[in-house]
Amino acid sequence: MKQVTAAVIEKEGKILIAQRKKEDTLGGKWEFPGGKLEPGETPEVCLRRELMEEFGVDTKIGAFVCSSKFEYKHLPIELLVYRAEHLSGEFKLNEHDRIEWVVPADLVKYDFSSADIPVVNLLVPAPPPFKIDEKLVMPDGMRAELEARKKALADSDPVCPDCKVRMVLRISQRAPAAGSKFWGCPNYPKCRATIPFEQKDKPV
Repeated sequence: MKQVTAAVIEKEGKILIAQRKKEDTLGGKWEFPGGKLEPGETPEVCLRRELMEEFGVDTKIGAFVCSSKFEYKHLPIELLVYRAEHLSGEFKLNEHDRIEWVVPADLVKYDFSSADIPVVNLLVPAPPPFKIDEKLVMPDGMRAELEARKKALADSDPVCPDCKVRMVLRISQRAPAAGSKFWGCPNYPKCRATIPFEQKDKPV
């Protein structure tokens, strides 16, 4: 299996992709630019050399992104993908028909070589679970029913006999009644009125 390098070059939020010449193997397909490793080369050295040969630009090879394996009929390859930074030089089309700078979300619109497709899937951002401007629509009458239930639950809470406010449900932390429920005044410790959970009419 032949090892081939590929670069993810990003500038101003866009990624460089290149279209292979029509007369080449996989002609017309889009790819992340790079090329085959030569004997004794590291992937980083290979990729910097290939980018200079293909486009006439100098680059700084960065972090490893991923690898992708695919068995083409003419050659099984392992694609080694790295981030790369454009340092200098104007891009020239020495070995490709076209290059384009594309925002990650638009990569799916291009016909990529099979080995490059997993890289595309990795770079394309996941869609949000719903559209930003999408609003939750309730069936007719549901909002009113929810408000009525909320009010009914609130109205069932006992009123503090001293402060005349709705009491809150608490759980005792003290023995021997630890773990038992009771109603307490929200103004505690200023007001220490409580009502056992089982009865709501007699303050303790």
